[in-house]
Amino acid sequence: MRTVQIAVWTVIFLALTLVVYKYLLNPQIVVTPSAATLDTCPSRWEYDPETKLCKPNYTTSCKPFDPTTITTVTQACRIAKACGTNWSGYCN
Repeated sequence: MRTVQIAVWTVIFLALTLVVYKYLLNPQIVVTPSAATLDTCPSRWEYDPETKLCKPNYTTSCKPFDPTTITTVTQACRIAKACGTNWSGYCN
């Protein structure tokens, strides 16, 4: 009988521990996007190694640009939105 009681209390303690961990402590990983995690060029653009510029693969008024000048995700998204595209899924 003592073994059953220990097993029941162990299950109860484990369940309480998991509930406290999930709903009170709520551990999370926050990923902050940075320019280093972006692709070299926006979607539907390609990098030209000769000129070292990103060039569009579609008709647009946007001009080719040097991707090394992009230092923030905000800058990248501003360019991508102005050109009607996306950049690594960050600029929705």
